[in-house]
Amino acid sequence: MEAKYRRRFEELTPLGRIPLAGVIYYAGLLLVFVLINVEIADAFSVGRHTELWQERSYARDLTRSLSWVIYALTLLVLGMRQSGRGQRFFSLGLMLLTVGKVFLYDLSKVGGIYRALSFLGLAVSLFVVSLLYQRLAFRTAKDPKQGAPASEKPQ
Repeated sequence: MEAKYRRRFEELTPLGRIPLAGVIYYAGLLLVFVLINVEIADAFSVGRHTELWQERSYARDLTRSLSWVIYALTLLVLGMRQSGRGQRFFSLGLMLLTVGKVFLYDLSKVGGIYRALSFLGLAVSLFVVSLLYQRLAFRTAKDPKQGAPASEKPQ
């Protein structure tokens, strides 16, 4: 019975055969991202109920940005350990979303030395992420006998 519904789902997808497990996995990653944001909104709510749309708060915006970066780096490290290419791209997209949020939203009301320090912190974090990607995600498989990358091995 389950195979019948899975086959029906795969027939209805416009991109061809999309594995149902992958769709559920990435929907779960997105759900964790939403739950992180709801928990932050709940932590900064003053009343008894959670307020999703509040007045602007530097502490809440900083907490949200830092949690997004931590979640993206966690997904990046897990994607590197498990060799999950899709997970690494998901973490890269989340990192780009965080950088865009910091540039366009968080730094729009900050001025003076705080803006300069924020740009410096953002530059350092982007440098660390680029080093992680360069060293761990995009390394080539080495040939154990010669120590040279397999793509440079003589034919």
